[in-house]
Amino acid sequence: MTIKNVLLRASAGTGKTFQLSNRYILLILDGTSPETLLATTFTRKAAGEILDRIFKRLAAATASETQAIALSKELKTDPISPQRFGEALIFLSSNLHRINVSTLDSYFAKLLTNHAYEFSIGADWSIATSSEQAE
Repeated sequence: MTIKNVLLRASAGTGKTFQLSNRYILLILDGTSPETLLATTFTRKAAGEILDRIFKRLAAATASETQAIALSKELKTDPISPQRFGEALIFLSSNLHRINVSTLDSYFAKLLTNHAYEFSIGADWSIATSSEQAE
């Protein structure tokens, strides 16, 4: 399966979280390592919803054949067994520390922290407060 990079831009309530969780699940089922995936959004709440949706949908599909068929249809794939969804759930659960679902600002903060030397910004850098920005 080949899935190309995609940028989803749409208004609130149009199904971005659903589409992102679909793509994420498909990529995990295809054997993509979580550390090579990035799902970002603007708010912590939305990032939490994306990750929550991924785990809840996999868990539901693991619980019954009916749910597995339903998720397979939503993913637009041939039927996938509850066992296979369960394997994906176990794999993600054991790799939580490798999952990159976050806000854009926390992702960039992580990059700066991990590569402070390359960016020539000392390890003690911090995001400016509102008053510091005003100055």
